[in-house]
Amino acid sequence: MSNQDWYMYVHLTDGELSRVNISKLLRENIRPQYELVHKFEDDRGRAWISQSAIHLFKNSATNTILRLQLPISRRRRFSWYVVTTIDTKLYVLGKSSEFQSFQVFDPFHGSWKILPHPPSDLIPYGHFEWGHKLAVFNERRQGQSYIFDTNEEKWMPAVGLPHLA
Repeated sequence: MSNQDWYMYVHLTDGELSRVNISKLLRENIRPQYELVHKFEDDRGRAWISQSAIHLFKNSATNTILRLQLPISRRRRFSWYVVTTIDTKLYVLGKSSEFQSFQVFDPFHGSWKILPHPPSDLIPYGHFEWGHKLAVFNERRQGQSYIFDTNEEKWMPAVGLPHLA
């Protein structure tokens, strides 16, 4: 780890904070590997980082680059979030039944860009990427998955992708 590494911190389960080294992810183009950073003794809201949120920091936990809040649903916290790299850029897709957000971070320019919202019926639960495309499997409709073309920056229905439930 260099002092220039960027980390994304995720607090998803009660009392546990995990992180992934975004710098390594972009350098080596590997799948994200989460590392447990801290297990809080008190899981009743005393954590400095909110539950169901994604945070990205540069160098230290005091220099916040992104905070993507995934709101809590009455039925469940959220369905899925996707964090992946395509062509050295970091794509973050968060979705619950009430909220969706899709952004890309360009580390060379140090900037975030809001991308077109995914189709309203998409509740992601799995994904894969190849080339400049991101395929996202849908939890709601059997067989209805979507592909995002990062070059054209648009969503399209995925034809022929299996439903993986």
